[in-house]
Amino acid sequence: MFKTIALYKDIEDAEAFEAFYVNEFIPKMLSLPGVVKLKVNRLLPAPFGERGGQEESYFLLCETYYESAEAMQKVIQSPEGLEAASMIMEKASKFMTVYVGKEEVYSKSSPSVSSAG
Repeated sequence: MFKTIALYKDIEDAEAFEAFYVNEFIPKMLSLPGVVKLKVNRLLPAPFGERGGQEESYFLLCETYYESAEAMQKVIQSPEGLEAASMIMEKASKFMTVYVGKEEVYSKSSPSVSSAG
């Protein structure tokens, strides 16, 4: 399954940003054709070791799942997708990094590799 992965650096008013994200941005994204689901991970420090030389820490990791690579492209290029991108860039461009990923899932129950999507 294809997805975008957004990492958000620690910021002063994380609570206000999360409220915007959950109450405005996520509903907007879920209304777009081709978007399957969003997952939000609130990041906590690992209970072991140091940060491995990282100078920045992150507080949020968000994954947006799409029906296919083509659906992702359509969303990104649609007027509604551009509006959603503008919303998030206005609030987070200075502390956000975005990647595109193709997810593979490994589990105990299936010994072979499965591509989720």
